[in-house]
Amino acid sequence: WINECKNNHEKCKLESNTWLPSRLLDVGPHDGTQLPRLIETTESANLGPYAALSHMWGSMIPLRTLQGNYQELKSGIPMWKLSKNFAQAVITTRELKLRYLWIDSLCIIQDLALDWNKEAVTMHKVYSHAEVTIVATSATSTHDGFLERNISMIPATKISYSIDDISDPREETLILTPQDDVETGLWFGDVEGSAWNTRGWTMQERSLSTRSLHFCRNKFYFECRSCRLSEEGEPLQSATSQFELWPRHEASSLTSHTTSDSEMVNRKQLHDRWTKAVMRYCRRQLTKDFDKLLAIKSVAAEMSLRISDTYIPFAGMWRGNLHFDLLWRALRDLSKPEKYRAPSWSWAAMDGPI
Repeated sequence: WINECKNNHEKCKLESNTWLPSRLLDVGPHDGTQLPRLIETTESANLGPYAALSHMWGSMIPLRTLQGNYQELKSGIPMWKLSKNFAQAVITTRELKLRYLWIDSLCIIQDLALDWNKEAVTMHKVYSHAEVTIVATSATSTHDGFLERNISMIPATKISYSIDDISDPREETLILTPQDDVETGLWFGDVEGSAWNTRGWTMQERSLSTRSLHFCRNKFYFECRSCRLSEEGEPLQSATSQFELWPRHEASSLTSHTTSDSEMVNRKQLHDRWTKAVMRYCRRQLTKDFDKLLAIKSVAAEMSLRISDTYIPFAGMWRGNLHFDLLWRALRDLSKPEKYRAPSWSWAAMDGPI
């Protein structure tokens, strides 16, 4: 799937794939003979492609990179110290024949605001430049894991049987299940309806990823900017994904300051896409309400590459479309955060759908 996408999907091809995050997890060789370790990409040469992890933390905090354990994590991280999601992401990265993995809580120093602010500026590049995003879609916390299958969750007929004419008879289970129509079937329950897809941070991770592997309760799916596939291998109906904010085949940037008809149309389309993205985003939840503007900042940064307009970071609006961006309204009574987060005229000042 990944090779097919890289080689044959025009919408998924990167103009340049040489960019790397500041830090990566070196997962070691495929045979697991080396402990994962944190590396600084500026200190290493000839690094290959990397995978990124999209996941939910949940209520339990996983292993994090802090100022106090930074050097220790650079020396090596025993697998038992990693949360189940992280350990399985390491295993998956190795199985994909990749050497490097980006995980937010390990590749950003969590107790250093300066580092957080620095890395937040390039978050849009982390997912768009990753070879693939590993999505722990079925996991609601960092300790759930996402590789196990539970056949009791598969909508199917299960028939128990045993073979008598063998030396070691044992009971087996035959599972009969209809082939899934992913466009109208389990895809929506497994991915669109997942708890992962309700979180604020995961919207930008999904929308900015070039290609993703969704690990769900009883199967996995592939999603890129050109198609979706289930593990049965059947191609899905070709359509622009609703998560896709700007198809890659469009102009990569709108840097011209002219006001040609085509540019005005492109600007309007991008502003409309931003409006729809904000509407979807406001229906999602954030663990920390002061992340409201930060968790969509990377989407704005990516859009800035494609439009000749100025983003207003403290309000979540665009200067050239401010007259329209101000016309938001609440769909129900909204709650207001205890601490100031954005000016009262911004959608980001309130919590709830708009």
